[in-house]
Amino acid sequence: MDFRLAVPATRFLIVHYHIFKNGGSTITSILEREFRGDFATVHGPDDASVVDLISLANFVADHAAIRAISSHHLRYPKPVLPNTVIFDCCFLRHPLDRLQSLYSYF
Repeated sequence: MDFRLAVPATRFLIVHYHIFKNGGSTITSILEREFRGDFATVHGPDDASVVDLISLANFVADHAAIRAISSHHLRYPKPVLPNTVIFDCCFLRHPLDRLQSLYSYF
């Protein structure tokens, strides 16, 4: 006997946790260049916002074409979403290099 089961398709999603002055703008621009219309940045209403896991899950569910996301407002832990494999990335700069970058920025 040979059975074919209906299984939902697996979605692959890159989630970039963008920490201020850690080189994240470079990663964001690479994701934007490579994924074009399948890339999105997600943010809360103000600078101190935190995008919670429910809000992220709702955004991902409502935007099926999105394959890469970047945000300053996402926090770990990495979400667990049905039928979705999430590849998370978060880059940390050497503290002295980050301090120099902050000093130059301000």
